[in-house]
Amino acid sequence: MFLFGHTGLAVGTAHWINKKFKKKIDLRYVALMSMSADLIDKPLGLSSPEFFRFNTRLIGHNLFAIVFAVSLLLAFSRRRSAIMLYALFYCSHLLLDQMWIKSPDIFYFPFGGPVQWHEPDLVRRWTDVLKTPYTLGGEVLGFSILCYLLGKYQLYRAKNYSNFIKTGTL
Repeated sequence: MFLFGHTGLAVGTAHWINKKFKKKIDLRYVALMSMSADLIDKPLGLSSPEFFRFNTRLIGHNLFAIVFAVSLLLAFSRRRSAIMLYALFYCSHLLLDQMWIKSPDIFYFPFGGPVQWHEPDLVRRWTDVLKTPYTLGGEVLGFSILCYLLGKYQLYRAKNYSNFIKTGTL
């Protein structure tokens, strides 16, 4: 999955939790956590492709990354229940990417054996992935959720957008 799939589904789920259970989950952090694995891995993989075997799913898409992220979040926060929720949105990225199925060598690294070489043509690989119904459906659904929230809460208006940026809530 790509940007809209990860972000839209995570933000939509967090918004639903906010409404259903009267929570105050900061949607800015949800969006950040849902994309953290890619924010860590894409720059690494693109900066040194041969070293990383032409792979852009690396340490951020690993089980150790989940443990590290949760530990880091717990160490720097007093609100443990909120932190676990944000960590769950980090995990949602790995779930949506189906890491244990598509890249078990990376997901279970170092216990999954050596990391496999990938197709060197990154653009071709990404366009092939985007053609799959799972990815395309996730992107369309995520984009639709973001558009719905944008329209419903009129985030296209400067005042509403500014309030969202300041508070992280709708």
